[in-house]
Amino acid sequence: MNRLFPTVSVILLFSFLLSCASSRITSTWRDENYDGGPIQTVLVMGISDKAHNRRIFEDVFVKEFKVAGVQAFTSYSIFPEDREIAAAEIKAAARERNIDKVLMTHLVGVEKKEVYHPPVSSPAYTYTYGNYYHTVYNYTHQPGYTTQHEFVKLESGLYDADTETLIWSAATETVDPDNLANAVTGLSRVIFKNLRESGLLQ
Repeated sequence: MNRLFPTVSVILLFSFLLSCASSRITSTWRDENYDGGPIQTVLVMGISDKAHNRRIFEDVFVKEFKVAGVQAFTSYSIFPEDREIAAAEIKAAARERNIDKVLMTHLVGVEKKEVYHPPVSSPAYTYTYGNYYHTVYNYTHQPGYTTQHEFVKLESGLYDADTETLIWSAATETVDPDNLANAVTGLSRVIFKNLRESGLLQ
């Protein structure tokens, strides 16, 4: 991963996300040399090809940051245009507002998988072999089944706004996307939990 925050093209995010299924972190990284303390102010940037999705993502994360006592800004309130945003513009906007961190999230890919579900449980032994045979026969003639699921993979990075260097990153996986707002709320809780565990959020 690039350790400097990139020129941002507002593309590729959150055409999908989860409503009632789950989000989880599949991998995470933190700069062991970072000693700047937890986030005080943050610029939230959802990189998407759809302005509506970008707004939902940023609004949810800004709300959650404020609940955590962090002053947060949406990028769309600063850069409302659907265009590529240069790193110099991000840095200038951050300095003007005394923002110390930038959180960026983008879509990595979508993968469809078949998941096998075995029979519920193995039958217990009974006192007579007749009953046991009957139970086991029915059990062995009721095989498992498969279901198809969609796995949406996202990558998030927390950068120092002044130096542009990466402080923390996480890859996440969301299963069976449906409702974007609920999905982003679930995603934010997973990410915030990890940020707290990493000492980056109080």
